[in-house]
Amino acid sequence: MEVTTLVRLLGKMPPLPNIPRELFILIMQKNVPVTIELAIMRAGKLLLTHRRDAYFKGWHFPGRFMGPGETIADAVRRTALREIGLKIQRKTLLGVINCVRDRRFHFISFFFLCSVRGRPKDGAWFSKCPPDLIPEHKRLWKRATEHLRRNTARPLRRIEEMG
Repeated sequence: MEVTTLVRLLGKMPPLPNIPRELFILIMQKNVPVTIELAIMRAGKLLLTHRRDAYFKGWHFPGRFMGPGETIADAVRRTALREIGLKIQRKTLLGVINCVRDRRFHFISFFFLCSVRGRPKDGAWFSKCPPDLIPEHKRLWKRATEHLRRNTARPLRRIEEMG
């Protein structure tokens, strides 16, 4: 009876992540979702956006969860458009991160270094890591800046375990 009711109710919900926050967290804790994180570069600087919610307070790399049926390339394009209002010109996979002990839930993240044209609708450009970069993204900052310093188009393709 309970499972039947739950299945009926879940069938009425919109696709993730367009559901109420409390349901989103509970459902995500029952699986391992995939996120897309973008290091947007321009003239040696990285674009960060500011976040202030129950889980994060501070600057962070723009990112979103992949949607059902979405390719990674589509998710990168959608993330850039919705988070900062820009189209991706070029992207390089910097790594895959398996974040086992996040405050909310376990997730896998594809981290891309991207170039874009135009003016972002949100965020600020940084040449140095801001002190209030959310802790979960400090390793991402290090990876992106190391890649920029090497000035190479060769992507890093390793899986990093976090937490």
